[in-house]
Amino acid sequence: MNTDELQVLDLGVVRKARVIIRNETLINSSNVLYESLRQELKQLNASIDEVDLVINNALAAVPVLLDVDELREYVNGLEDMGADSDRQPARDSYLQEIGKLLDSFSVRFTKVREGVNAAIFVAETAVISGNDYMLSALQAERSVLLSQVSPEEKPLIRMKEQMAVIDQAIKVYTDNSDLDKALVLVDNATSVLDKAEVPGGMKAAAIKAGAETAKLVLKTLNEAIKFEHLIAARKSLQESIDRRANRMTSLEQQLDANQKKSQQFIDSQNIVEPRRAYVYQVKKVADAFSNFHSAVFLKPKDVQATAKLLLADADTLKKYCQNLQPYWLRDV
Repeated sequence: MNTDELQVLDLGVVRKARVIIRNETLINSSNVLYESLRQELKQLNASIDEVDLVINNALAAVPVLLDVDELREYVNGLEDMGADSDRQPARDSYLQEIGKLLDSFSVRFTKVREGVNAAIFVAETAVISGNDYMLSALQAERSVLLSQVSPEEKPLIRMKEQMAVIDQAIKVYTDNSDLDKALVLVDNATSVLDKAEVPGGMKAAAIKAGAETAKLVLKTLNEAIKFEHLIAARKSLQESIDRRANRMTSLEQQLDANQKKSQQFIDSQNIVEPRRAYVYQVKKVADAFSNFHSAVFLKPKDVQATAKLLLADADTLKKYCQNLQPYWLRDV
């Protein structure tokens, strides 16, 4: 086994998925009207937290399990004995001890590996109700209510629909976090500074790179201005909705409640893709553990060969865990 066989996680994807899921499940769930959906969102967040914790513990535990100095001593001692028939009892004793060490390692490693797999499975299969049946029923109810609405009662309905569009636009902007934008600018600015220090022909390249960075700054500022306009538009629209809501008829109140319920089922699907991306990444850790165990215990009855495989591959997996673990729970 080599490092190429151990897939490297994209920690940026993991962190972004965590933030989106946390926002949707903890912040937005407080306004969810359906208790069953609220509980589903909370359970998903709890399952993601559990995966984070289990993998963090596994990344810390596996390097300890891979401390195989004692096993190495027995393997080296066995090889030093050679093929002398008089040494067979000693060889048998060494093979027995090696077998015990391998069994102990396999049991403990399998426990860690299965714990990771189980936690990921819970997060992957946690139910989030798209609930097509409920959405269909709510849509049918809405159609009946709309057929009873007079022309003068429709402004609030239109304003609510506009609000949903603005909220989605705001969500798209905020999901593309300021950190993502800032990192692009920092990378480009660093490149400009590096090139500026080089004499001669590199100055032209530095000037060009500087212009590109300036464009990125202006683009980011322009996006921020558009975002501020969105916020201002939402605030103004909310004030109009509040004024109109104070004069809502019973029919409008029913329509308003219907829209809120439908939107909550729709919004709950916003975490489906982040959950899928998160699970895809964390499975790379589970696969690393499984592939390692399969590679080492290819022929478990051949104790000496298995021990040599473990000794040969231990450092590869140990370094994989040690490189990943310090960054695993960081949000930035």
